[in-house]
Amino acid sequence: MEKMFFSLFIVLTAFFLVNCENSVNSNENTDIQPDIENSNPYIDVESGVQWTETIGTDLTAAEAAKFCKNMNEMGYTDYTLPTVEQLWTLVTNCDDIQKCPDATDGRYSKLEDSGRLWSRSSEYITDIIILKSPYPVPLYLDFDKLEEGYEDWRYGKYKVRCVREHLIAGKTREDQPCSPLPANGLWNSVDKITQIWSGTEWLPSTEAQYNEESSTKECRFKCKEGFINHDNSCVEPELAEKWSKRSLDKAGSVEAFNYCKNLEENGHSDWRLPTVSEMRNIVINCPDIETQGECGITDECLDRNECWNNKCSGCGIIIDKRYSKFWDTESFYTSSPNTSEWESEWNIENDTDFYFSDTWVVDFSLSRIMNEYAKFQHHVRCIR
Repeated sequence: MEKMFFSLFIVLTAFFLVNCENSVNSNENTDIQPDIENSNPYIDVESGVQWTETIGTDLTAAEAAKFCKNMNEMGYTDYTLPTVEQLWTLVTNCDDIQKCPDATDGRYSKLEDSGRLWSRSSEYITDIIILKSPYPVPLYLDFDKLEEGYEDWRYGKYKVRCVREHLIAGKTREDQPCSPLPANGLWNSVDKITQIWSGTEWLPSTEAQYNEESSTKECRFKCKEGFINHDNSCVEPELAEKWSKRSLDKAGSVEAFNYCKNLEENGHSDWRLPTVSEMRNIVINCPDIETQGECGITDECLDRNECWNNKCSGCGIIIDKRYSKFWDTESFYTSSPNTSEWESEWNIENDTDFYFSDTWVVDFSLSRIMNEYAKFQHHVRCIR
């Protein structure tokens, strides 16, 4: 009997010691993890990002973007080009960039980077050669001179270090600006909010949404007196009655025509694709392509060679919804073809060989009127 109790005592003691050891190891792993992150130079817990140890060299901006898209490091594949602001967080050993001398030994980078590194940030530029670029150009950060730049952006070949978000769930950031307030809208009740990282995204979204119930935690707006909500914008009631909501998906011109022809919305089924002049009626804040603007493309003058002029390039530069009464930032098909030979009996329904070769599109992101092949896809907003 004594031997049996002694054996049982040995077994229980061993079981207790093993579990204690596992418990200790488990606690040690939990405590060590943050230390590992803090000691890893490629993880910035404060900024919430993780940099790649691998650097791409001698790459154009397009090649750099592709390099990061295909990056697979530490088991992660969601790397992107960094913003220029993220690159600035790597700068060290310089309290005043105006006074720090140029250096090529990587002293100004926490990761010992030198030379120029591409970013995904961009800027519209103005110089002697390009009066105003129609598209934003990518920026780089020069760690030798501690300055941003864009010269040789089309052909220049620089380095790239990719980045991904590495945030701890529950992390907060305060005073995040809500997206631009729609014309004729009022904040209900704040224009900045505090966001919390859920583990996959920042919540709540800073995208302004129409809601008559006020909130200090979400980006909400309501419409001024005399205006109503339509497609997350504030417009006159007659405008909401005349125009449909924006299509959720993009489409070619054939699909755009059929989308409007088959649309049933707001109790109506008599929708159609608008003409270029009708689409110009909803342009705002860009006089050249508004209804009475100097752009020559109208329902009465459609030929590109005869009617298009530089004013049709619009006001450029901004992508913040200011150019559309419906707060659009997308480009939209019209039913107007680019040809001087167009006759009234030619239309989308019976002319698939010639008509669809080129169609006028109104682009609200760069406030311009452009001609586009039918195979390309744009959004649709119908009229009745």
